[in-house]
Amino acid sequence: SPVMRGATKTASTKPAKLSNGVTVQVPEFISEGEKVRVDPREGVYLERAK
Repeated sequence: SPVMRGATKTASTKPAKLSNGVTVQVPEFISEGEKVRVDPREGVYLERAK
């Protein structure tokens, strides 16, 4: 059976300081100045803000 490319790769993250001073881990592809959505209960990255 064919193997899915990237199926075993883990997502790389980096720390990002939000405008409210909180630091969360975000994927490497997020650039400085981009807006992101964060789960306020867990304090974790959800997605890029639209």
